[in-house]
Amino acid sequence: MTKDSHIRFRIYIGIVALFTITMGVALYYTLKKDGRSDQESGDSGLTLGARAPDFALKDLQGKTVRLADQKGQVVLIDFWATWCRPCKKELPLIQRAYDRYKEKGLVVLTINTDLRREIVPYYMSENGYTFPVLFADGKIQLAYNVRGIPALFIIDENGSVRFYRRGFNPGLQEEVFRMMSRLL
Repeated sequence: MTKDSHIRFRIYIGIVALFTITMGVALYYTLKKDGRSDQESGDSGLTLGARAPDFALKDLQGKTVRLADQKGQVVLIDFWATWCRPCKKELPLIQRAYDRYKEKGLVVLTINTDLRREIVPYYMSENGYTFPVLFADGKIQLAYNVRGIPALFIIDENGSVRFYRRGFNPGLQEEVFRMMSRLL
């Protein structure tokens, strides 16, 4: 076996191993989900109707905001980052929901996961966003089992998870507004 063919063989074995691991992980999550939809299972590790994990996070001004302080109100929580393309598509929806429902009692708490926090105020200003922004602390994603962003949760006035979606799709606004109409 020549040196070149030996290298090609090792690359081939590496690709086969990577493919096998990827398929195994995909099969694991498929079986773990038991055929339930994202909304039914929560797909975040939280089942619908479960109590939303409490948190205390700093906002853009450095003030601490607690989920527990929002008891009795409907809360929309959205995990996002400035570099995330699907988040960039979803954030206008968050702004529309904030503008449309804040007078009816909706509390919007977006949770930014950027490592460079200093860019977030500029990003918000540049895009005309006025909804509240909190900064993730490393534990919050674990508490909500966020495996991808954007991740949107709607919490009812009793503190229970009523809605969850990961990712962005064009029909999301209708789903969110329908849920808001039911809860507010």
